Amino acid sequence: MFSFVLASSSGGAYLGAWVDPLYNATFIRESLQNGWAPTERTPYLREYLRYVDDHGKKGRFPGDGEWAVLSWAIYYLMLIVAVAYTLALLPLFGSTTPYTFAALDGPVVLGLYIATGLRNKRKFQDAEKLGYRLLQLYGRRRRAVPHS
Repeated sequence: MFSFVLASSSGGAYLGAWVDPLYNATFIRESLQNGWAPTERTPYLREYLRYVDDHGKKGRFPGDGEWAVLSWAIYYLMLIVAVAYTLALLPLFGSTTPYTFAALDGPVVLGLYIATGLRNKRKFQDAEKLGYRLLQLYGRRRRAVPHS
């Protein structure tokens, strides 16, 4: 049970890959049109729409849907592995079995988390190379705190 809970609670590390495809062009246009998006994000979102309209796939960054499916598959695979691993190796490792599973689960979760971050960085850098100011505008979304 502990191994399964460990695997299932790691879902937050997969969240970036799962959420990216949800923010498609249709949703963003609707957000802008209805005033749901914060005004400081408007320039970024308009540039995002311009990029996705020109180079995207189904209103998203190319590959976002596939990356999300891969991430979901790894997540659910690790849930199955947690149960199978524990049942198979409990006689060998005894009460330390969940901890040995953590040694397997941790690198998988961390690896996918890092891979998602690197992929996101690369896709924004590629957009910048094509002349879309996504990185510049994304960084400006937070208001600067005035210095005294």
